[in-house]
Amino acid sequence: MSFEQLIGCFDELFNRAGYYFVVEMSLIEKLTPQQNSIFSPLHPLHIQKTFVDKNNKIIS
Repeated sequence: MSFEQLIGCFDELFNRAGYYFVVEMSLIEKLTPQQNSIFSPLHPLHIQKTFVDKNNKIIS
């Protein structure tokens, strides 16, 4: 893998993370204090592990 390809992979990952982060910031406001805990599986840091395909459909 070339350096350019490697940077491209990171770029795509950051773009996806940024997309999810923006979406989830609005969800945080609806969370209860328990859900907003960093240890909760509902915390955005954990939700962010969801992947999407090219059509923004969630891949489980």
